[in-house]
Amino acid sequence: MVGQKGISVNLAITALTALATGPAMVPAMNVADLLGTLGVGLLLLAFVLDLLDWLEEDGSVYLALNLIGAGLACSAAWLIGFVPFVVLEGCWALVSAIALARRWHRHRRRR
Repeated sequence: MVGQKGISVNLAITALTALATGPAMVPAMNVADLLGTLGVGLLLLAFVLDLLDWLEEDGSVYLALNLIGAGLACSAAWLIGFVPFVVLEGCWALVSAIALARRWHRHRRRR
């Protein structure tokens, strides 16, 4: 017969195992998770650097961070089949690409 002590020992062993191996509920990242995380990370980086006045809103670095970040986030959304986010991030990437191309075109004409 297993009494309270047996249950307590099992709980203690389970808790120690969880501490030793890490959280069991955290799933491994797949490709979509990785792309999405990198994408939104770049978008947030561009946003924060702009707020701190470390980047210009119409500068090449800011626009490139937005283009790459939105492109990665769009790819992740496509992989998981979330169409509204594909549209949002796809438009964001397209607008960033157009702005970057216009900036480079203006820069080339000045030479």
